[in-house]
Amino acid sequence: MANREDPIVHRIQLGSELRRLREAAGRTTTEAAEHLDCGQPRISKIEHGKLGIKPDEVQLLLDFYGASDEDAEAVLELAARRRSRTRLSYRDAVPRWFRRFLALESAACDLRIYETECITGLLQTAEYTRAVIRAWEPDADDQEIERQVHARLSRQAVLTRTDPPPARLEVIFNEYALRRVIGGSETMSVIQSPYQPSR
Repeated sequence: MANREDPIVHRIQLGSELRRLREAAGRTTTEAAEHLDCGQPRISKIEHGKLGIKPDEVQLLLDFYGASDEDAEAVLELAARRRSRTRLSYRDAVPRWFRRFLALESAACDLRIYETECITGLLQTAEYTRAVIRAWEPDADDQEIERQVHARLSRQAVLTRTDPPPARLEVIFNEYALRRVIGGSETMSVIQSPYQPSR
């Protein structure tokens, strides 16, 4: 299930805020690294949400950037929250490169999607998802397919959650995505029924 407390989201937000404050202060990543007594690549990774940072190190950077009390309070709160161990329960079923996207998607308030090839994952049924995965990975065993189906359907919780309120979803489909038969007529009858043109 998606969870707003996912630490990846907080790490990305924290890094973005630290970058904003550094740039507002006219400081370079090299200067920030020297102040923190670390390498410049570490500052870059922190600012891009790829690496964590301790709250006391955040405080050192805030002082160096001359952050206002209001900005400092907000950033330190993010630094504390990012230490939560809560995770997306289906993260292990997806590639590492996709996990950053999942974290952001799970915390989104508004989602806008344009789909040309197939029904977007947030609106797929289990059978439709199985058919798509089998088409892309014909050698995958049943257990792996079911793990991926669970991961994809679990993402749909972003549309039904209660706290925070569900995300607002806007989707534009190419007509081909609605008419392309995936998984047979029975699978498509569930997918296509709302979109069939009147005759």
